[in-house]
Amino acid sequence: MGLRDWIDRLKGEPRPQRGRRGARTRPRERSDPTVQMRAVDLPAPASPPPAAPPSAPVAPPPIAPPAVAPAARPAAPAPAMPPAPRPPAAGGNTSAAETEYHRIPTLGGSVCGVLVGIEGEEEGELYALRDGRNKLGRGEQCDVVFRSQSLKFSREHAEIVHDHGLFVIASLAEQNPTFVNGEPVDGSELKDGDAVRLGRSTFRFRTIEGS
Repeated sequence: MGLRDWIDRLKGEPRPQRGRRGARTRPRERSDPTVQMRAVDLPAPASPPPAAPPSAPVAPPPIAPPAVAPAARPAAPAPAMPPAPRPPAAGGNTSAAETEYHRIPTLGGSVCGVLVGIEGEEEGELYALRDGRNKLGRGEQCDVVFRSQSLKFSREHAEIVHDHGLFVIASLAEQNPTFVNGEPVDGSELKDGDAVRLGRSTFRFRTIEGS
């Protein structure tokens, strides 16, 4: 190494080298790695994805109100029922006339009982019984003359006597007997509600209050 080369080395400048034919060549420029790194195009940073728009709040499904049954209308008060008649004795039917026997006028208190037709030819008929003797039949001389005038009634069929609150019935015709509650009678006591069979008709015996 010559002196000049040594001086150039101290200066930091390389000495041009000679070519093959003796021509000097320019020294190679040293590249600055920092500059090269700056020159390189760095990829652009990825942009963040666009933010999703805020979703609208989901409204809860409507709640149907509980079904309310319509208020029931108050029932109309039942009409007052008339007092029930006294129950009849066994063996007879109840008719409309039986519930109206109390409509018979008392004629000054002489009527103390009634016969109500509930079955047969005399059904629906009412016959008043007075204090003392009461003959029953189809003859005009009887106190109680049956309106049907059926031949099953004798002219003088039976007799009912009222004395001091006691009623007694007796048969007056041997061929047409009289029955009370299904039993033949001959001077038998009558009580309120008894079924009296005369001919082909059945009567309900009723007493009048106060008799």
